[in-house]
Amino acid sequence: MAVWQYDFRLVSANWFKNIDLEVFISSLEDVFGKVFERDDNKIVIGDFESNLCSIYYSERGIDEVSCRLDMRLINQDVVGKIKGIIDNHKLKFLIIEEKIVDGQWFIEKLKTSSAMKFVNDSEKFIEDIASEKNNDDDY
Repeated sequence: MAVWQYDFRLVSANWFKNIDLEVFISSLEDVFGKVFERDDNKIVIGDFESNLCSIYYSERGIDEVSCRLDMRLINQDVVGKIKGIIDNHKLKFLIIEEKIVDGQWFIEKLKTSSAMKFVNDSEKFIEDIASEKNNDDDY
């Protein structure tokens, strides 16, 4: 990742259920560009040199959506389209922290991370997200 790129994930409290993959791809293409790679479990939309979005999926449906924006190319239209996708599909942003840290901070962050919470008890993790969604706009 270059300094001028901003990474984030799109997350869903309901595991992307009720989201049609092809409709979702079409909406992402409007922001990131055309699909340039597609295989049995991954779809890559956009361009490695600019805006990029990867959708990972399985027989269950969409598993993960990881995105990267080239901040040199960002404008209000792009931001508005991304917000529209989020609103239309009832998604949220998972922001990836950009910090330079020492080893101890990294270890502590791993222990308390959302990823670790998910690994330790995925059902509770999803329940907590759904509960927070019902009580607050942020999760």
